Amino acid sequence: MCIVIFIYYELLNEQDKKLKEFEKEQQFVELNNSYMQVLESQNNEMHMIVHDVKNHYAAIASMDDANEIHDYISSIANDIQKYQIIKLTNNKMLDLLLSKYKVECSANAVEFNAEVKTANLNYIDDSDLSIVICNLLDNAVQAASKSTAKQISLSLRRVNNFDVLTVTNSCDTVPQSANGKIATSKKDKTSHGYGMRLIEKYARKNNAEYEWHYENDKNIFVSTLIFKR
Repeated sequence: MCIVIFIYYELLNEQDKKLKEFEKEQQFVELNNSYMQVLESQNNEMHMIVHDVKNHYAAIASMDDANEIHDYISSIANDIQKYQIIKLTNNKMLDLLLSKYKVECSANAVEFNAEVKTANLNYIDDSDLSIVICNLLDNAVQAASKSTAKQISLSLRRVNNFDVLTVTNSCDTVPQSANGKIATSKKDKTSHGYGMRLIEKYARKNNAEYEWHYENDKNIFVSTLIFKR
């Protein structure tokens, strides 16, 4: 009887873990979609600013003081910079995501470089793409912001029948891992454990393989997703 009760509670515990993981995943999607809506709103605001350029010219023409003109132009430039959205890939969701992390990296004094050439992952569902990219770059920002070099680079290119997405970030501490899995404990100073299961799950869902390695001589962590088209 005790064994049956033990098994029953173990099953309940496992179901509870799965439910919490699902709820966390859904919360992540909702929060990220909200952020995307904010970015899209900012993009629309920037278009309005640019569209109003004739009025800006008229306002500047009416000014006589050089300092006043300088201040006015600076305020316009700051507004445009604030609402600027990266347009690099012709994939609206991917561009929004790159814009999001450009802002986050700037806020954390991290240099962010993105190079997208012959692929843009436009065949992946926006929600799936968002979960994969956000978890990859959240981990990268957390680790890079604590490093000395404070650098992140993202590259996306097509190689034969594969699209290869690589995220490289500076990381001063060797990741704690076991059997190829990065530790998820809060004591993991590299901050790469969080979201790893989500990356792997959505990589498999989209016919991709996920790999990672750490280069001791360069103090960098490299994540690679290989999508088969």
